[in-house]
Amino acid sequence: MKGATFLLTLLLFFYSSCLKKDKVLPLLSSAGTMDSVVIGEQYQEVVYYDFEMKKIVATAKVDDWDLSFESNDSGTHVFINGGKTWNGANGVWAYNTHQTQFSAVKSASAINEANYLFDAPSGLPDSTAFGTWYTGSLENGNLQSKNEVYIIKLDPTSFIKCRIKNCTVNEYQIECAPLSADTATAISFVKEKDKNCIYVNWSNNALRKVAMEPNKNAWDIVFTRFRHIYYDLNNFPYIVNAVLINPYQTLVAADSVTGYQQIKSYNYPGIQWVPNRNIIGFDWKSYDIQSGLYKVNPNKSYLIKTNSGYYYKLHFFDFYNKNGIKGTPTFEFARL
Repeated sequence: MKGATFLLTLLLFFYSSCLKKDKVLPLLSSAGTMDSVVIGEQYQEVVYYDFEMKKIVATAKVDDWDLSFESNDSGTHVFINGGKTWNGANGVWAYNTHQTQFSAVKSASAINEANYLFDAPSGLPDSTAFGTWYTGSLENGNLQSKNEVYIIKLDPTSFIKCRIKNCTVNEYQIECAPLSADTATAISFVKEKDKNCIYVNWSNNALRKVAMEPNKNAWDIVFTRFRHIYYDLNNFPYIVNAVLINPYQTLVAADSVTGYQQIKSYNYPGIQWVPNRNIIGFDWKSYDIQSGLYKVNPNKSYLIKTNSGYYYKLHFFDFYNKNGIKGTPTFEFARL
């Protein structure tokens, strides 16, 4: 892969041992709320946070899911877990064989690694590895599966094959099996309309539903392990901890100029609201080689319009706990 120097720098940045340090927190503004969450030194925890409630509303394990399915009435999109590292995984990957005969897909050995597909870091549903697996549309009542078989790479040595047989306003019908299988029994997963997605993992030779996220109107941001893609380095994937926004009726804007304390309104010149889930992302901090520590960028602030219709400003103070162990983001937010 090109860019060996860049890759080496990344590895030094993100995998170097972290040194202990004293935790010094700036003074709060009178209207601000400070809080912290624990995601773990390996970023294994998924933590859902709600600004209005000023608290964590749910937690889960990032390695517990492989695929998720959009769960609203018109939902048809399929997502893969880019943050999974169990058993040496570098996230879950998908490859469309374009075969419609299930028994014809028996091996992944001929697939070039560069041809595996990933979900875009933006989290937008029009940029997924599964893409448009159907013709027609659910809204018009003429959705039909293309019946194409996808190979799912779960980790360096584990592969399965799946295809989506159907999707209605109420459920998905999915076939998954080991690569060696000639057939698979279709499994139905009922949509949970109060959530963004339903989540499944591959366990004991079957897809099984797992509990991950809370109700979609009960949270605003999630701290999770996440696959970033460096498009300018041959689509180089890198797994980091990131802060993502709720995809349900939530917008975000970034501001590196005004300064957190000076942000008094959610509507001022230059602000740009977008639905991209990764705008907060991971680069509110950076790795300092000289100190061996992650340092928070004090100039970065974020504005979030929540699905409750409220506006908040947010910035970060720290990434370490009182013992100097990474994986405990500390942040301040205030309602505008």
